[in-house]
Amino acid sequence: SSGINAEWPLRPGKQLEKQGTRVMYVHPFDMAAVHDGHSTLVHEVHSQLKGQTPSLFVTCVGGGGLLAGIHKGLQSFTHRPDTVPILAMETQGADSYSQALAAGKPIKLEAITSIAKTLGALQVCDKVVEIARHSDIISRVTDDKAAVRACWNFLRDHQYLVEPACGATLSAIYDNKLEEYVGDKLEDGPIVVVVCGGATVDLETLMKLKESFGIDGSLERHYPLETLTVE
Repeated sequence: SSGINAEWPLRPGKQLEKQGTRVMYVHPFDMAAVHDGHSTLVHEVHSQLKGQTPSLFVTCVGGGGLLAGIHKGLQSFTHRPDTVPILAMETQGADSYSQALAAGKPIKLEAITSIAKTLGALQVCDKVVEIARHSDIISRVTDDKAAVRACWNFLRDHQYLVEPACGATLSAIYDNKLEEYVGDKLEDGPIVVVVCGGATVDLETLMKLKESFGIDGSLERHYPLETLTVE
């Protein structure tokens, strides 16, 4: 679904169906089973926090499947997911969720202009617009440069390569924006940052992006290429 309408695979699928082939379409984000899968992330967090309730979840939003899953997971052990705010990050040019919330309904972007292509759903699913009406979803938009800078800082600090979609999430931390974004909704307690997205990045790509945005900074020590991990 990166940068395109996620409905496009339906066309060949429908053609195969007409020919008598049994077809199952697994939507990348607008499907209850996908949301259920993502919700298990919250169950793992709950176990690791030994029952503590997070004060905040920070994640990125493409089509909304991960966000819907986090919200659903919170329901399973808090019973009131609205008590745990979720900071939903996007980049300019891939901000279909922010625009949907402003419009009060899902809207379709004309094109994805952000480099964070894996946030590139032209339209979010109905579910994440619906849950924002009764839950504490905080939508914020950063720019591509901040996302790339966060990716570089995360590599420096943790030796993990992540792509700009994940950098959108991390930018809220590295740019010290949590207080600005969340305000007095941020209470004492663990903050969960969902570091998700690395399949489309390698060291060469990230270095080129860093240079193109004029981002300063080097890795404090040499990391042999084979030690770099994609998550």
